[in-house]
Amino acid sequence: MQLFGARIAMLIGLSVAMLSLPLLIADQFVLVLAGMALAAVGTFFAQAVATGFVSRAATADRGAASGLY
Repeated sequence: MQLFGARIAMLIGLSVAMLSLPLLIADQFVLVLAGMALAAVGTFFAQAVATGFVSRAATADRGAASGLY
């Protein structure tokens, strides 16, 4: 995350998730399984980056900011 910054890291994660969506309608089970795995990895990566960003960006009441997120 520090290499690219939070915004770019979130875009990478969400891009991986979005680009995997066409695999979900494939005829082969292996491709559908790969699409599900990539969608999960991309989504959870972006969520982890967002959580870390909120805790770093909040200057006061970090617990409340994290809870609201």
